[in-house]
Amino acid sequence: MNIRVVPNAKRFSVAAFENGLKVWLRSPPTNERANRELLHELEKRSGARVRLIRGAQTRKKAVQFEGMSDEDAIQRIMIT
Repeated sequence: MNIRVVPNAKRFSVAAFENGLKVWLRSPPTNERANRELLHELEKRSGARVRLIRGAQTRKKAVQFEGMSDEDAIQRIMIT
């Protein structure tokens, strides 16, 4: 799944965006803090293990949900 992140936001938020999600993160993009927050929140909201596939140092990222399709993950994330 493609994800566009916005670090240093006032609060965590998620919205559908093009062919994936746009995620606003409270953490700064230093020392992997934003990536850790992204993975933690996606795992908590989807109930699945999430792996960062691409984009560790950019705002455009790709993640994989283990045992769940992207469509199912989006539905679970957007509900919570």
